[in-house]
Amino acid sequence: ATPTQRSGVAFLRSADNQLRLSGIIRSNDSKNVALINNQVVEEGSSIQGAKLVRVSNDQVELEQEGNLKTLRLP
Repeated sequence: ATPTQRSGVAFLRSADNQLRLSGIIRSNDSKNVALINNQVVEEGSSIQGAKLVRVSNDQVELEQEGNLKTLRLP
């Protein structure tokens, strides 16, 4: 394989691991949850090695390996 082909394969693999936010449920009396990659994830729980640290009205913050990542609703 050429370097370009290897890069393309690496890109496709990383795209498969992308986290996608498709819904948010916020509650005053229980934990907030997010629908990420078709899985319900509570604040403080993890998905694919990333911890859900904050749920807002239209976005969530995830922490992975010391880095924060923000996912927004489409």
